[in-house]
This record gives sequence, structure tokens and C-alpha cells, in this order.
Amino acid sequence: MDLEKYVVRASGPRATILLVDDASFCRELISNALRREGYAVCTAGNGPDGLAALDQVAVQLIILDNEMPLMDGVTFLRHLRENRDWAFLPVVMLAGSALKETVLKAREFGAAEYLLKAEFSLDRLLERVRKWLPAGY
Repeated sequence: MDLEKYVVRASGPRATILLVDDASFCRELISNALRREGYAVCTAGNGPDGLAALDQVAVQLIILDNEMPLMDGVTFLRHLRENRDWAFLPVVMLAGSALKETVLKAREFGAAEYLLKAEFSLDRLLERVRKWLPAGY
């Protein structure tokens, strides 16, 4: 997989963010907003590709869809937390539903935020990105 074509470098000390979502419309909308803010963005269309991207690109934050084929967001989180190199990464989850069990599992595996797509706004997402990025980004 050639990830270089998906990474847009930001000038200066801005963070690199991994965006994992199976909906190409969402990936494009969110990645464009992040790039306008000066962040570098790496995208993946499913969980396995997202995990593979982490082996190749150093990121400071992950934006993660929960409902995806091949691997849902909670399973991605579990794999993320099992790897000591990635366990510390903040994750902002996006989800189509707020099923109590799913929200609790996401929190159990360390999701920093759980945002509903029905209440989605780019401003709110960017606010959460700034909140959870490590100092200096």
C-alpha cells in the first residue's frame, strides 16, 4: 500500500492526523477541513488499512469511524491499545448511533471523544482535535 499519496505535509509543527472512515465523502470532507487548518492528514478506508498506516506514518491523533466493514471502530481501538507504540494516541470516534454498549466499549478502550454523525459539525470536530492533540501541535 502506497500511503505517501494520501499524506499531505503541513508546514511547521502542526500534527499529522490519521482519519479512518469507509465513507469516501466523509474522508474528503474531514481531511479537507483538517488540511485547511494546517494539519497533515493520512486517510484509510477501513480498520486494517488504518492499522497498517500506523506502521508507516507517525501520527499524533486518530479520527475513527465506528461503523466500517472488515473491522469496526471498537475492534480497531482494541488493537490500537494492545500495541505499546500506539496505546497513548488520542482517538476521536465518529458514530452513526449512540448505543450505550458501543459507547461504553469505546470508552473502555480509551476513546477520548465519541461524536455522533447526526450532530456532526466540522467546527465541533476541529475543536475536539485541538483539545486532544499533545501540547505543541
